[in-house]
Amino acid sequence: MSGAYKGAQALIRQNYSEALYVPCSAHNLNLAGVHAVESAIEIKVFFGNVESLYAFFSASLARWKILTEGTGILLHKLSMTRWSSRIDAIKPLAKRPRKMLAPLKNAMENLDLTSEQLSQAKALKKWLSSFEFVLLITIWYKTLTAVNDVSRYLQSEAITIDDELRLIRQLLEDLKQIRGSWLQIFQEAVAVAGPLGFETELATKRKRKLKRFYDEASNTAFTYFHNSQTKEFEVNVFNVGLDSLIQQIDSRFEASRMVANMFSFIWLDNDDLSVQSKACELAQFYPRDVNKEDLIEKICRFKNARKTIFKQGNPLQLLNQIFEKKLERLFPYICIMLRIFSTIPVSVAEGERSFSKLKIVKNSLRSTMGQDRVTDLLIISIEEDLAKKVSYGDVIDIWAARKARKIHF
Repeated sequence: MSGAYKGAQALIRQNYSEALYVPCSAHNLNLAGVHAVESAIEIKVFFGNVESLYAFFSASLARWKILTEGTGILLHKLSMTRWSSRIDAIKPLAKRPRKMLAPLKNAMENLDLTSEQLSQAKALKKWLSSFEFVLLITIWYKTLTAVNDVSRYLQSEAITIDDELRLIRQLLEDLKQIRGSWLQIFQEAVAVAGPLGFETELATKRKRKLKRFYDEASNTAFTYFHNSQTKEFEVNVFNVGLDSLIQQIDSRFEASRMVANMFSFIWLDNDDLSVQSKACELAQFYPRDVNKEDLIEKICRFKNARKTIFKQGNPLQLLNQIFEKKLERLFPYICIMLRIFSTIPVSVAEGERSFSKLKIVKNSLRSTMGQDRVTDLLIISIEEDLAKKVSYGDVIDIWAARKARKIHF
């Protein structure tokens, strides 16, 4: 969709040059998280082990029974389409890490496991008892909680682009605050690991020796390594992961910032020269909707009226105030621009993506029906709220009339 030269965006712009491309905010946030996981091996291994833990217990009813009856914990599968929903997968581990050891031990001792399954359970038990696990789950529980809260807000129907950018700015501030709280997070992980009987220090890893060339001094061979495992983890895992997430979020919402900057002069306090310049640019972008001279004239009057007549609010509230005060005829082009901005979609996705709906439909039917019918059923499933309002009697009458063999003249 984001293909500016050969994708759907380019094809739409060929037929309608005034169309604005705004990426789906929920999908963008998901992609930012995916790239953050790829930034460090330890983070990839962490989420891989979380998935392996779920796979180990969910692969057998006996193992799942041991888990649920012994601990009352329900594990969740990592979502590939909603990265922020991984909070559901790590929340049970963050709240009760020690309780996961008992069902693993029970399964190893009382169930007839294969050598591969036994090895997997032993590796997971060792991983759950490590300080690295406690430290990583402390970091990512805080991070994913912040991301998940914003992701839920971004899927609201009433949200506009200015609200989206406000939420993203707040999220970036929260992530930067987490980024600067390494010592506090480390101490919190130590406080959790100590009473549980876990190690309170990171395991020492074997240092890789770098090749030393003939013209190098002997003390320069290890300059790339830090003098402690804790410092190395902070620099190479903690900082890298959060820096990648912050950078990805900041860059992926640049298109939304550009769109907001096109319209923001309407409700922000800018100088007259800047307001007139941006009004001219916006009128040139929408030549069929507004007149440039009239928009420049009206925006100067509206700027004074906004300070005295209207209350402070977002663009949608400002538009509603204009209509409440019956001033839409006085500021027609302002209303047009505010309506355009307020109807630009922020997200095209809810909690369940459309392709997830397609999978649900296909799995429940499991038939050889044609693609047209699958598509129609998919639309009904996605538009569930509208489908519930449809009268079945009217649909049956229309279908019967079209299928009737006899035509009355």
